[in-house]
Amino acid sequence: MRRVLAAVLPALLLLTACAGPVLVPEAGPNAPDFVRKSPPPAPRVELVTDAGERSPRAGGAVDSVVRHTDSFDVIGWAFLDTESPRGVLRLVLPASVDASVESVTNVPRPDVVNATGSKADILAGFTITVEGTLPDDAGVCILSRSSQGAFRLAGSDEDLCPA
Repeated sequence: MRRVLAAVLPALLLLTACAGPVLVPEAGPNAPDFVRKSPPPAPRVELVTDAGERSPRAGGAVDSVVRHTDSFDVIGWAFLDTESPRGVLRLVLPASVDASVESVTNVPRPDVVNATGSKADILAGFTITVEGTLPDDAGVCILSRSSQGAFRLAGSDEDLCPA
C-alpha cells in the first residue's frame, strides 16, 4: 500500500501543477496592439482648516497617517476620475498645524477594483506627503470631489469633519 501511495502521490502533484496553461501568450511591449499609456496625473490637494458645515456622503478611505520628524504621509483612496483633471482632495487639518503639500502620488489599488468592480478605479489610491508636524493626538479629514461626486473619506477625524 505504501508503494502505491508513493507512486501515485507524485503523479497527482505533477498533474495538478500542469493543469494550468503551459504556454503564456505574448504580452507587454512586444504584444500586438500594445499601446504605452502614461498614467494620469495625481489629484490636486488643497489644505484647509475648515471642512464647512455639512460633510458629504461616505466614499473612499483614509487608510493611515504616518508621522515622520518634519512631515507626515496620508495614505488612502478616493473616487477619482481616470483622466485629467482627476479631482480635488481637500485635506482638513487642525488650525494649529502649519503645513504644505510636498508631493502627491498615485497608488494602484487592486483591492478597490475588486470591491467596486470597476477597472477604472485601479489608480484610486494616493499618498499625500505633507511638510509640517501633526501632533500625535491630532487626526486628519479628507473630502474628495470629482465628476463621480463629493465624498467624505472613511477614517476621517469626526472633530474635523462631522459625519
